[in-house]
Amino acid sequence: MSGNGKDSFGRGGSLVVLALLLVASGIYLLFRMSSGEAPDLSTRNPDDTAVTPSGHKQSGEPTAPVEVSPKGVPSPSLSVSPVVDVLSPPPKKVLSGDVKPLPELFRLREVGMEFIHVEPGEFSMGSPLDEPHRRVWENLHKVTLTEGFWLGKHEVTQKEWTALDMENSSYFKGPRNPVEKVSWFDAAKFCRKLTILAGDTGQLPDGYIYRLPTEAEWEYACRAGTTTGTAFGDAMGSRQANFNGQYPCGDAAEGPFKQRTTPVGFYRANAWGFHDMHGNVWEWCHDFFAHMSKVPQVNPVPDPKVKKYRVAKGGGWLYHGWECRSTNRCAMIPSVRYNIGIGFRVALARPLTHFKKR
Repeated sequence: MSGNGKDSFGRGGSLVVLALLLVASGIYLLFRMSSGEAPDLSTRNPDDTAVTPSGHKQSGEPTAPVEVSPKGVPSPSLSVSPVVDVLSPPPKKVLSGDVKPLPELFRLREVGMEFIHVEPGEFSMGSPLDEPHRRVWENLHKVTLTEGFWLGKHEVTQKEWTALDMENSSYFKGPRNPVEKVSWFDAAKFCRKLTILAGDTGQLPDGYIYRLPTEAEWEYACRAGTTTGTAFGDAMGSRQANFNGQYPCGDAAEGPFKQRTTPVGFYRANAWGFHDMHGNVWEWCHDFFAHMSKVPQVNPVPDPKVKKYRVAKGGGWLYHGWECRSTNRCAMIPSVRYNIGIGFRVALARPLTHFKKR
């Protein structure tokens, strides 16, 4: 019986001691908080509060890295195409407010790119029904461009590409060779970086950005006032442009097939001073691929209802002469870096939203 009493006393004593410890801990915690010291939470399980960049609580599975792209431009890993106004002018130093704030031909200092001014005007876009190798989506129609723009004299070179810290994955390496194996998103990113650079160095006219040319702007500059199949006439051989000379355009004589890209400017320019608009590498345009209009257009912008493919123009070193015609166009998946040679040239022009609001 005495043993039972000791057991009871032991249990009661333990409870008293525990109660005293709890009271002491509470008093100590209140003292720490009143003195401005927060309790130590370093031992808390991080999964209790960790939040992913999208704002959702983490699960037990690791979260994949989130890629941040320029405003309005999805990551190349995404299948969603951006809206047409993918670029907007960043804060910049504004040049003098002349009607034409830059000369007819100018060079962007830090990168070395040369640009030629293209006057506004109208032209026949597409191909007539009797043009050899004409495709059904090349509807002939009149296009009016009410504002001038500048366009790269050459395709973007690997030297210019790497000057903006872009990774060079081109197969045919060379500083003066056109950059190739770039996705549409890669090209859009380069334009965005170029816009920021020009703004930071005071070389960006107010209300202008660097962007990919629209298909209409590209074809207008490629034709350079001509209405024939190419800027050199309905016949074009591989001594005039870099393509598979065994298959010339029209009735031109067969010529060499270099089987690679050539440095920009290797071939004679068209009447407006642009080199390699035919052949060498395909060139990304801003537009989504759809059948050309059958009615006259004024400042046409890409159709946002069609978002699967982007337009590439100009043909390339691997292709036949007829595929290098002024109006020929190819539908390309914008997120893919094709190994057949796709590059681009840059336009300095109004944002496309400028024309949509008119």
